[in-house]
Amino acid sequence: MSLESIKNNLASIQQQIKDICIDAGRSTAEVNLLPVTKKQPLEKLQYLYEVGEKSFGENRVQEMNEKAEQLPKDIEWHLIGSLQSNKVRPALQNASYIHSVGSIKLLNRINTVAGEDGKHPKIFLQVNITEEEQKGGFPVSKLAEAIETAAHCENISLVGLMTMGAADQGKLETQMVFQQLKALRTQYLSKYPQLTELSMGMSGDFPLAILEGSTYIRVGSLLLGAREY
Repeated sequence: MSLESIKNNLASIQQQIKDICIDAGRSTAEVNLLPVTKKQPLEKLQYLYEVGEKSFGENRVQEMNEKAEQLPKDIEWHLIGSLQSNKVRPALQNASYIHSVGSIKLLNRINTVAGEDGKHPKIFLQVNITEEEQKGGFPVSKLAEAIETAAHCENISLVGLMTMGAADQGKLETQMVFQQLKALRTQYLSKYPQLTELSMGMSGDFPLAILEGSTYIRVGSLLLGAREY
């Protein structure tokens, strides 16, 4: 995909965000567009940076770190893919945010390594609302324990919840997933006021996610085209 096409895609997505926020009675300042740059060349990331996008989402630790070495240092890196415990230390070299914390074991590992390495990442707890086996994340029944644990981890900042829409489901089912995540955030917000963020919505369903309160939408192919390698 050409840089001109990316420019047009970005403008289109930004306009959609504005229009949907008007419909939802929200401020556009509440919605962060997170370009998902997995398997995209540096040229595209550099272009996005030059036109004002300073946060990128990567799925894999190694790819994130390799790109971070070659791109401007003020980029904010978000790790949005699954994270194994043995990859936490390299992940924290560059990840300011981790969107995919889905186990107490991983939560504690991040807290330990962050303390050892002088890091303080922001994290989202991933919630597997649909309880699909192929997805990571906490089942709803385990979320209260996870929030309580995260809130007492001194080397991380719990900022919100993350989920993905139901696989191969229609608009209504996806919307219900997003509504449930927002309801869970509301349920715990009075006790945990740091739960301000909702990471939900991707290329195919971000308009629904914004309507239901998402503050981070993770957009890849709609913005950058097919993965190139």
